[in-house]
Formats: sequence, structure tokens, C-alpha cells
Amino acid sequence: MVELHDEFPQAPGLRYLNHAAVAPWPRRAAEAVAAFAQQNLAVGARDYPQWLETERRLRERLKRLLNAPSIADVALVKNTSEALSFVAFGLDWREGDEVVISDEEFPSNRVVWEALQRFDVQVRQVGLKGDDPEADLLQACNGRTRLMAISAVQYASGLRLDLERLGQGCEQRGVLLCIDAIQQLGALPSTCRTAAAPSPWPTATSGCSAPRGSVSSTAGGICANA
Repeated sequence: MVELHDEFPQAPGLRYLNHAAVAPWPRRAAEAVAAFAQQNLAVGARDYPQWLETERRLRERLKRLLNAPSIADVALVKNTSEALSFVAFGLDWREGDEVVISDEEFPSNRVVWEALQRFDVQVRQVGLKGDDPEADLLQACNGRTRLMAISAVQYASGLRLDLERLGQGCEQRGVLLCIDAIQQLGALPSTCRTAAAPSPWPTATSGCSAPRGSVSSTAGGICANA
């Protein structure tokens, strides 16, 4: 069995704690990238069908990890910021629409929504210091709220939110739910509803998701970064 410290052989004396930003790769990731680079150097795209098979296996594993309906519901993108941008700029926003976020959000899940001000979309930030943060977020939703964007775990405080409760509350209010779940992916069970459902559904990806049909054809139905 692989020991955790064997996967992260940091320099002697280094205790790397900033895993919410640019974290060290595990050994196996570095070895896989190096092997791919060497293959590409030696034979170029001769083995392209092998690359496609590797991608298919990756999608299968991610489907199981995310509890997604099918591999077609998994999009491979560069990072969380890119995935969030697909949702933010793929929706057909209307003047006066609002986005609800927390006031503790990591910049990548805040700045992308603030960039929608050019479309007269407002961002409502909600404090989560009370006894019932889920209720505070849901109470902030009104008739103008189009989407709630929230991290599964708040990076500033470590607060872990009840995603199922938020999903049900958003569904009752007709509000889309976009979750940045990178902080808990693989550690806690994922809950997804079928992407074909007409109502919003909770997700647990390390990027973000939105129901199929709620975004433009250029953005696709789901974006997930894992």
C-alpha cells in the first residue's frame, strides 16, 4: 500500500500547508506527466488512440467519484476558475439578476461573479457567522436571485456547508446552484441529480455545475474541474 509521505516527497524541513492554492503534485502525477512528455517527444501523436482511451478511463473514474449520470456529464477543464467562467458567462443573464455568495469565498469564486456587473448582474454577499449559515444563504435569495455560488468548505474558516440542504432550498426557490467542491471532493459522498431534470440540482465537483439547458450551447451543460 502506498504511504502518503511517499507521494509527497517534499524537501527536508519543508511542511507545505498552502494546499488551497498551488500545492505540490503527488509523485504519481509528476511521473505521469513526465511519461506523456517523453512519449510525445519520441513519437508525437502516433499513439493518439491510446490517449483517448486514457481520457475515457479518467472520465469513468470521475463519474464514479462525482456520482454523475454519465461520462458525458463530465467536462475536463484546466482549473476551477475556468470551470466557473464557463457557467458565469454561459448563462443568459437578465438585467437585475442577482448571484448569492458568502462573504468568505475564495477569490476565484467571487471575482468571476463580480465580473458580471457589465451585464447589470448584482452580487449579494452573505455573512456565515450565525448559527444556521445555510438558512442565511437561502434567506438572501429573492425573486431576482438567479444563482447561488458557494464553496463546499469555506477556505477562511473551515466551515463545511450542508450541500443537500442548499440544493433542496435552491430547487424550491427556482435558483441555480453552483458548488466549488474542491475542498471536499473524494473525502465526502457526492450527490448529483440527473442533468436532464428541468430543475436545479446540487453538485459535488471540484469545479462547478449547472443543469443542462440552463446555459448557452457554447458553454455546455456541465463544467467540472477535477
